[in-house]
Amino acid sequence: MIKELAKKILAGRKCNLCHNRIYKFIPISDSYINNLKEKGFPIPVNKFETLNYGEYTCPSCNANDRDRLIGLYLEKDLLENKERSILDIAPSSPVRAFLKQQPGVKYRSADLYMEDVDDKVDIQNMNIYKDNTFDVIICSHVLEHIPDDIQALREMYRILKPGGKCILLVPIPLEDVAYDEELGSLATKERERRFGQDDHVRLYTGKIFEERILAGGFRLEKTGTEGFSAEELKKYGIAPGSILYIGKK
Repeated sequence: MIKELAKKILAGRKCNLCHNRIYKFIPISDSYINNLKEKGFPIPVNKFETLNYGEYTCPSCNANDRDRLIGLYLEKDLLENKERSILDIAPSSPVRAFLKQQPGVKYRSADLYMEDVDDKVDIQNMNIYKDNTFDVIICSHVLEHIPDDIQALREMYRILKPGGKCILLVPIPLEDVAYDEELGSLATKERERRFGQDDHVRLYTGKIFEERILAGGFRLEKTGTEGFSAEELKKYGIAPGSILYIGKK
């Protein structure tokens, strides 16, 4: 009891999604890191863009650092005093809860497999949505699962309103690695070795990801932590240099 009270008093972190003060964010577990090593995946977790492996998860709402960065970006640039229609693809629960609390936000979630979404949809063919429907689309760590990522990006571009923004994130190694993709059949162990997960079909590089976004029709803006002080980044558990890829229409 005394220990927990002391933690609350000394809390120097805060989750901007659930608004709880945090003594410390939870790092990625050693078991997860060791599992990747055992699979033979060659890239360490500390060598990925926009991944604060040492302060990864909020202990209150389970928001990871990229969730928190998306929330900060939305609060700063897109939500204040504005009505916004937002499509959240394969939604993160903390981001979804945060957005549903925002006044003026018309929120929809979409995924092909998740049960608790508003719309069951394949993002390679979103014909349930009309052209120019949404002000904002969030697509975080989805495209590495999708066979035709360019078609998915074209669909997001189609349903985004002119002037709208699409927040895009995928795992991107910081190290100089070759782009890798396998859409066909591949043994589970080999897919895990090459991509880190058995449901990933590619490992992007930053250059290839930017090219795919442009091929989808978007103008590209890269933004991240430059608008925040070192103290703010530390408080919210965001790694300096983290990047959001923003597709603009």
